[in-house]
Amino acid sequence: MWWIFVTELSFSLFIVLLFYNNFSSFLKKPIWISLSVIIGWFFSIAMIFVLSTDIVSSQYDECNSCTENCTLCVEPYTYFPKSIMNILWNVFYWTTQVITWTVYPILQGYVVAGEFKVIEKFVSAVRMNLFNYVIMGSIGLVFIIIYYIKYRDMAALIGVAILLSTSFGLLILFLLLGWGLVDIPRWLLTRANKKNLLDSQLMQLTSASHELEESKNNLEIQLKAVRRASDEISDTDPFRAYIDIIISKCSEDELSQIVIGEGDFEISYRELCALHARICSAESNFQRAKIIFIRALNQAFKTEDILKSVTNSTCVILWSHKAQRSGKFANFLNFLEYFWYVWVEGLAMRIGGLICIAFSLATIWSELIAPFSVKYSIFALLVQIPYLPSHTIQALILIPMMYMMSCAYVSIFKLRIFQFYRLLPLQQSSSYSLLFSAALLSRLIAPLAYNYLLISNQNNNTAFQEVMQSMEIIGTSFAKYLPTIIPILCAANLFNIGPLIIACLKLRRMEFSTDSFNETKIEEGLEILEDERTKRNSEDYDPEQQLSIQSSSFKNKNNIRHKTNNTDEDEDENDKENQKIDD
Repeated sequence: MWWIFVTELSFSLFIVLLFYNNFSSFLKKPIWISLSVIIGWFFSIAMIFVLSTDIVSSQYDECNSCTENCTLCVEPYTYFPKSIMNILWNVFYWTTQVITWTVYPILQGYVVAGEFKVIEKFVSAVRMNLFNYVIMGSIGLVFIIIYYIKYRDMAALIGVAILLSTSFGLLILFLLLGWGLVDIPRWLLTRANKKNLLDSQLMQLTSASHELEESKNNLEIQLKAVRRASDEISDTDPFRAYIDIIISKCSEDELSQIVIGEGDFEISYRELCALHARICSAESNFQRAKIIFIRALNQAFKTEDILKSVTNSTCVILWSHKAQRSGKFANFLNFLEYFWYVWVEGLAMRIGGLICIAFSLATIWSELIAPFSVKYSIFALLVQIPYLPSHTIQALILIPMMYMMSCAYVSIFKLRIFQFYRLLPLQQSSSYSLLFSAALLSRLIAPLAYNYLLISNQNNNTAFQEVMQSMEIIGTSFAKYLPTIIPILCAANLFNIGPLIIACLKLRRMEFSTDSFNETKIEEGLEILEDERTKRNSEDYDPEQQLSIQSSSFKNKNNIRHKTNNTDEDEDENDKENQKIDD
């Protein structure tokens, strides 16, 4: 029944839209960025439904081709002929491969380029990725030569591209699984204990406070550079239009506090482009840091209030910064709230954590045993249980696949690479980070499907396997034996060896968000929390003033040309300046 398959794809799209609304917004991002990200995320989630349909359809075809000792063949609800499945997989595979290796890198370069014209931004984006393309082309050329010498078949060279892309994706997949298989159960068990949860939130508050201070200092430096550039460029200078565009990207409140410009500035188009890129990055980082800091504060306040209310005889959560309910059902709702937070939530998290531990152990065992005897793989045993209806088999495929997908994808959503990549909730993710995540997820589609087929012993008759025939160039040994590193990676994550290695390499900004406890950060977070509680209880508390750049007051705002967003005349004026530059 095709409508069931369409329902599954619609459910995938619904999940993607929910996630996108959490990390970004259609109103805050250009439509082409939103659509690009949603396409990449959609394919990465819908893949598990396509794969499960492919497996049950191939099992039905195999049953029909049986000649002796055959059982009754029942057509699955989501059956598709192999010809249709081949079309589906080719659409999924080649669409994601094209966008992940060509479209996304160019778009990522485009959104961070500081040039003022569209064509210049595009040229800059190509230039940024040129080195990567040269490296990938050189590696591909080596494999093409080796493949041609061995097989003398130029027509199958497209298989080399599949081989290289899938091999790279498998390596990334197992690195992410090694972190996610441990982190998801640990995340649930940490939240099962409110004291541990508060300690974790206090560490996050400390980190958020440091990031806010760092982003504030960086923004102040860039604003001083803008002020200095504006002072040096007169109203009649040809570069005046460019500096006005840069000023329009600055926050009026923050810019008004900068009195004197600083820094050595060479007036040139290239320097203005670089300043444009830096001020856009600094502004967005500062605004995101403010919101994340406030969010970390509110979460810590909430957990602390729950802990203080555990022994409350009235069975009511006494919120410190939230008005108490009133009305006819207030007492009932207060009791339900107390019952959930004090009794039910912790138990639910513990049960969920134990279930995830079982799934993680099953995944590790299946990955570890598959190279030697795949028939003992737990996932293979589940799929091969005889006399099960097709919808049950499909459920036994989807559940482990969803867990493996969650472990890998959650790792991407928690990964942080310097200031370039970090997905933040509350719609605070940058365009670059969103595109980077979509590119990385798209590269994991084929490796994740291929790996599951290997550990479930279903890699013989599926349509997906026909698309991936080029993996036989190196046999399945590479894909089979590489997963044996997963237990090592899981052990490293379990005992927090990874952060130690990152610290030794001085890669402070390349890390995963973890719940490993640090007493120094907890104490510092507690001090920040108490300080903010005192400020909030004061009558003259102004959160925006507390989080603004602290510097001397800016007495004469007219000394710097600044865009005001409150009037239509200024909007028209800025549009005319942009049009003049494009012309």
